[in-house]
Amino acid sequence: MAMPRSTAKGFLASLLDFSFSSLITTRIIKVVYVILTIVISLIAVVYFIVGLAGLASGNVGFGLAGIIAAPIGWLIYMIGTRISLELVIILFKIGDDVRRIADGNSPLSGATGQSFAPGAAGYGPPTATGYPPAAPGGYPPPAPGGMYPPPPAT
Repeated sequence: MAMPRSTAKGFLASLLDFSFSSLITTRIIKVVYVILTIVISLIAVVYFIVGLAGLASGNVGFGLAGIIAAPIGWLIYMIGTRISLELVIILFKIGDDVRRIADGNSPLSGATGQSFAPGAAGYGPPTATGYPPAAPGGYPPPAPGGMYPPPPAT
């Protein structure tokens, strides 16, 4: 199980943690974004300069293509980079939330850390079969075979 961020290991200790109990991605994601921004911007500047050189040498089509494509390509790559890195962070936040729910430290798990298992407190009062009287959505509990009956006619 990963450590909470408040008791996380140092960077080097996390980097050499072969059990992967301490994660480094959330610590270095800002540095990765800065580096990618610099690299993408330098590439766009090079393309823009090549476009200007193409115009100066008389190759108007090549020059205009470079001048127009450089800022558009920069914008597209920056948006893609940002979305990709945000997705990585979202996955880590989902992992943190799931860990809190599993540990019973979430408002979703109840004040006493109770689970949402059928028949558990907070999900519905237990019955003789161990199921709450009604499953979420107002449907009756599943039959012993595990299949829900068809929805009631309206």
